Amino acid sequence: MEKKMTARMWLALLVLYVAWGSTYLAIRYAVESLPPFFMTGTRFLVAGLVVYAWRRLAGDPAPGRRQWRSAAIIGFFMLVGGIGGVSWAEQSVASGITVLIVAAVPLWIVLVDALRPGGKHPSWQTAGGLLVGMTGILILAEPALGSGGEGGNHLASVIVLLLATLSWAIGSVYSRGADLPKSPLLGAGMEMLAGSAGLYIIGLLSREAGRLDLAAVSTSIQSIQGQHDARDRGYRINLSRAHHRQQFVRRVQLHDEVFSIVQVRRGHRTRAARQEKVRPRRAAIGV
Repeated sequence: MEKKMTARMWLALLVLYVAWGSTYLAIRYAVESLPPFFMTGTRFLVAGLVVYAWRRLAGDPAPGRRQWRSAAIIGFFMLVGGIGGVSWAEQSVASGITVLIVAAVPLWIVLVDALRPGGKHPSWQTAGGLLVGMTGILILAEPALGSGGEGGNHLASVIVLLLATLSWAIGSVYSRGADLPKSPLLGAGMEMLAGSAGLYIIGLLSREAGRLDLAAVSTSIQSIQGQHDARDRGYRINLSRAHHRQQFVRRVQLHDEVFSIVQVRRGHRTRAARQEKVRPRRAAIGV
């Protein structure tokens, strides 16, 4: 029996969309001053240590070797190949385009699940829905990909993004039958720790250590803050100008109204004066 979507489910889905979608914008800002693999590795190392320590202190049993192996495989495909690839590509691809390309993950999941041994083949309704969705993604992404976009959307970065979504889909499908702890949070902490190790290794192999400049991070943060302050000042200036325009229009309208009233009153006085002049004349001629 299918469950109906409650208000809490819709709210949770909305929060997920907003929080997950904003991740790509945060990555775009981060890679401006930080090497992508070191940045992503540190992100998952800190999060993995916090979540793993929390669940172990809460009483979750220590995971075994097979569970660590499963977590390492998932971490490699989903975090190293998936998030790591996205972070590397966002050095030259705008975050908006990244979100559109990442939307291809459901298609990859269906294909990977259909190709694996014992997998589930999609129905024609599912295949049709995915085809429509992918067509929409291509229509939305094609103008930005062709125009260069923010920072130049290089073909290599777009290819890496597509491979990253495929890697995430492989890890997602594998996780369904993997030997993991009963606690989902403990398993997530293990995956993040394993993924961070892989990201650091790739970062070292790609010589990111030589590009790490902590002084540039503070400069980049100040630059971003400056951009936001400039936008805020511009908004306030535009708002002030709009307010002054409204006041000017009101003054002009008030002036026109006062002028109209004065003209009407002058007209009445002129007619009354004329009538006063005409009455003696009429009385003299006996009218």
